[in-house]
Amino acid sequence: MRRCHRGIAARLPGKLLACYLVAATALLGAFPREGAAALIPTTLAAAERAAGTGRAEDLVRLQSLLERKVVMQRLADLGFSTEEVRARLGALDDARLHELAQRVDGLLPAGDGVGVVVGLAVIVLLVVLIIYFMDRKIIITR
Repeated sequence: MRRCHRGIAARLPGKLLACYLVAATALLGAFPREGAAALIPTTLAAAERAAGTGRAEDLVRLQSLLERKVVMQRLADLGFSTEEVRARLGALDDARLHELAQRVDGLLPAGDGVGVVVGLAVIVLLVVLIIYFMDRKIIITR
């Protein structure tokens, strides 16, 4: 019988190959691709502008943000009164108001700690799996 050449996979032990595949999959999943943009039909864009509800929703979102004590205190520290800020919000055009509302929605007051915790948990899990599959033990002594 003729022997076939199996390539690099045949030379690597099964557990090491499994660890490599787990690590490679985790790394590829950790860095998501950028979103793709697409054109929308002009009828949908025109209908959205004609509805006029976007401006009202954006104003409500921004005014609810202004009612928070931390935001009011920071604006007062900068020398702005609440009435002055509301007047400036009312003077903004629809596009700028919508952009500001979207930027504010993306902000979190205390930062996003969930992503960091999940990332660290995945890294610890990968290290434990690699050590387990390599039949190694970690001994901690004092």
